[in-house]
Amino acid sequence: VELRPSIVLGTDDNLTSQGFEIYPNPTASEFTLKLEQTTKPVSVTVVSVTGQVVHAQKFNEFGGSETINLGAISSGVYVVRVETENGSYQKRLQVVK
Repeated sequence: VELRPSIVLGTDDNLTSQGFEIYPNPTASEFTLKLEQTTKPVSVTVVSVTGQVVHAQKFNEFGGSETINLGAISSGVYVVRVETENGSYQKRLQVVK
């Protein structure tokens, strides 16, 4: 997985415009990732605004939605990047403890 520091944290996240949703947002430690179309494989990477990968997970079978537990992650703004065979998408996630 190659991450570039060109992450845009945007002002308006239309949750379904990129083919996936994350909720709840903000969250304390876990969120649900829901894809509009079931696909395989799916890679999920959570990156801090400084570019540090704080979570990475690959699903060989993705059943439409999965709960992602970020554990003891610090409060802040992160980017959730989803990579599928159809493309790569990202959304902003806020963690509040």
